[in-house]
Amino acid sequence: MAESGWSRRDVLSGSVYATASVGAARLIPKAAAAESDASVHDVVLHVNGVNRAVKVESRVALAEVLRGPLGLTGTKIGCNRGACSACTVWLDGTPVCSCMIFAVEVGTRAITTIEGLARGDELHPVQEAFIAHDAM
Repeated sequence: MAESGWSRRDVLSGSVYATASVGAARLIPKAAAAESDASVHDVVLHVNGVNRAVKVESRVALAEVLRGPLGLTGTKIGCNRGACSACTVWLDGTPVCSCMIFAVEVGTRAITTIEGLARGDELHPVQEAFIAHDAM
């Protein structure tokens, strides 16, 4: 048998690299397709008694919309998985973790953030407690 100059190790490592590159090439179009699947919606959110129109991607959490385009930074994003409650808002009077709800799913329900609790210059007890205990 003629000597080819290729060892068994060369052939095996070459096939591993070839397989990996083909697999990666197949994943790239899927990742690009997943990026393009996030459609943009015109949504009207009823926040702190005011209707606010905003363009929202279908995959964006309510907490991100409140902090970003709406500028309500009292809603914090801590763990981003609903465990820390830093993003808690009231949705129709019920406390919810806004990082766990897509903004497009809120619909016409009333959203109340920490900024919306005060009545004029009179702070809500929750706001007073935040100040008293140096909460964020």
